[in-house]
Amino acid sequence: MRARDEAGLPIKDFEIQLYGPPNTSPEAFGVDGLAVLTDSELKTWNHGDLIVSAPGFASTIREFGPVNELRKLDVPLKRGTKVRLRVRDWVGKPIPPTLMPLPQVYLLRHRKDAWFSFALGDPETRADTVERTNFLKVHREDDGDFAFHIPTDQTEPLYFGFSHPDVLRYFEKGPVPASDLTGGVWDVVLPQPATLDASLKASRGAGEKTPFASGRYHLSQIIPEQTDSGPILETGTLKDPEWRSTIPRLAPGAYNFYIQTTPSEGMNTRLNLEAQVGEFRDQRKLDLKPGEHATLTLDPPPFNPDAWRGKLSATVIVNPAGDRTLKDEEYRVSYILPNYGYLPVAKGMLGSEGKIVLENLAPSGSNPFGGQYTVDVAGEPLGHFNLKDKPERQEFPFRIPLQSGDLAADSEVQDLETSKPVRISDFRGRVVFLEFWATWCGPCREPRQKLDALGKRHGKDWGNDVALIAIGTDNDREVLRRHVQQNGLTNIRNFWSPQDHPEQASSAYAAYSISRVPTAFLIGRDGRILWRGHPQSLEVESKIEELLAQDR
Repeated sequence: MRARDEAGLPIKDFEIQLYGPPNTSPEAFGVDGLAVLTDSELKTWNHGDLIVSAPGFASTIREFGPVNELRKLDVPLKRGTKVRLRVRDWVGKPIPPTLMPLPQVYLLRHRKDAWFSFALGDPETRADTVERTNFLKVHREDDGDFAFHIPTDQTEPLYFGFSHPDVLRYFEKGPVPASDLTGGVWDVVLPQPATLDASLKASRGAGEKTPFASGRYHLSQIIPEQTDSGPILETGTLKDPEWRSTIPRLAPGAYNFYIQTTPSEGMNTRLNLEAQVGEFRDQRKLDLKPGEHATLTLDPPPFNPDAWRGKLSATVIVNPAGDRTLKDEEYRVSYILPNYGYLPVAKGMLGSEGKIVLENLAPSGSNPFGGQYTVDVAGEPLGHFNLKDKPERQEFPFRIPLQSGDLAADSEVQDLETSKPVRISDFRGRVVFLEFWATWCGPCREPRQKLDALGKRHGKDWGNDVALIAIGTDNDREVLRRHVQQNGLTNIRNFWSPQDHPEQASSAYAAYSISRVPTAFLIGRDGRILWRGHPQSLEVESKIEELLAQDR
């Protein structure tokens, strides 16, 4: 790669970087006008941004795909507009240099990565991360202010991020249109910090023994326009004797505060998470104002093991998948006790009709953290139901998930890019790996990236013998599409299965009886399911190769 200025003259000192988390980010420096990235450095590179920068020039940032052969590039750099960045505190005073680390200035496309650097508690680690992702080459001027360059035709908005434990933590300003900075100055005023005091009422009265050993909490930001959860910014423990913690110097804004206690006697190691008195969970939304000293008191409600008992009746009807029978399959029905976990309601063996009759139940109520009844059959969660106040008798259908040997369900999905309808049965005759996922699902990210890397490696040699399919279940198609594009997850077939109704699962989600994501299926050429489970639990590549070898 070579870099040239507006007149086409070579730039001797420049830097190139490929950035596409979670992959490594190879970089190289220009020597006598030439920068080189070798095949070994590009081995794990898939898709992301190419960033080319040089002192006195605006960085060139553009999408960059996989490198499969020798590529030679000439990249033009422009001096653009120099922007002076002046940061002041809430009374208009400059931040002392010792308390003013290199601020983050980033584009919209890099915003999510910037959030997670906020969560790095160690100042040295965070400073190193900010330096490595300083794509706009923000630098300190002799007078203590900062400066960077942007192209005169910049259209993507910018953000400013700041976090210092002794000044203000987790502050972000933006989006700021690049057109607002053409005058060459960006004045940022930090807001007055807020303080949060969090406490837990660990006992019901003086002298009463607490059921809690401690309470572990975390604080995360709420980003209204994003479906992804914000990063966890602060963690801590509430414990005897004060059961209190003060979190100072927070940027004003919206936060989630989550706490979970551990019991003073024993530990809950049961996989079904049955409720017990010492394991309390709660989540609160906070909106902190500038200068506010907010108080949050968590008061665990009494533990009531009979909370599910009432006067209502429910009939659960479990429908089999394919030609399976239900007789002698074990079932379990539980009630989610708000703030505590699962209370056992009923268990037994299904009859051939798949009917479970439940008596003397309480209505679910409106608590978003509990009140629902859950149904498991043969250790497989089928879902939950909400019992209304009326009528006295209510009925709830469920379906056993498709298993190995069953004929794969058919359903219509939409091509993520074109919105054209496609049926899953259209891929009959191929080996199909089908993965359900969502952008808001943290555990979905790694298997989704691995599936895309698999498509990149075998797209050509597998050809029409194999279909690698990801079905996104986000409510918003554009959020899903943008996530796929920005993360370079384009080496397989991407589909979207929207909800048919706001209170119902998507049609494909329901057809395959998905109770959680990620969930994946391996389907043979004859359309029958060969495997079902978490995508990380199967060696997908070797299994597909094994199936293809059987056909040769």
